[in-house]
Amino acid sequence: MQEPGAFERRKPWACNSALVYKSVIAYGKVRVEDGLAVNEKKTWFFNRLLERLNEPQAEYEPGYPMRDRIILFEVALEFVTGKNNVGLDH
Repeated sequence: MQEPGAFERRKPWACNSALVYKSVIAYGKVRVEDGLAVNEKKTWFFNRLLERLNEPQAEYEPGYPMRDRIILFEVALEFVTGKNNVGLDH
């Protein structure tokens, strides 16, 4: 995602927020992450996303309580393409 859209900030936790983005289609081998380190990987992802969006973590309650409801996938990318919908009359 080169240029993310708007960040829809929700409180009290950062994981309640949403990032608007353009469609991306990725081809490759996918596997579901599991094991003891999966929650640490999810936390790492959320922390890096907030950094990239210049969102201070101090604006939110600490932690990511919805982390256990998220399924983390690892994709070995072979090809990536995208789509930009500019409206109904394109």
